[in-house]
Amino acid sequence: MLLSARFKEAFDNVPVAQKGPGSKFMACFESLKRDFVYNDDRGMRELSPLNLKIPSSDYYDEEERMVLLS
Repeated sequence: MLLSARFKEAFDNVPVAQKGPGSKFMACFESLKRDFVYNDDRGMRELSPLNLKIPSSDYYDEEERMVLLS
């Protein structure tokens, strides 16, 4: 999985209730996935909320608790 590869234990250790089926995070992912074909002009997509215990990076905004997908 992409997020496990990018964030390693920081993502893997997030409780399933926060990233699994029925979570706000997964609902956001499903919405992005459905609209992906229609919004291919956007370079970066924001996937939230997810509280990873890592500093901000090219793929994560710590302050907004947002995963950044390109």
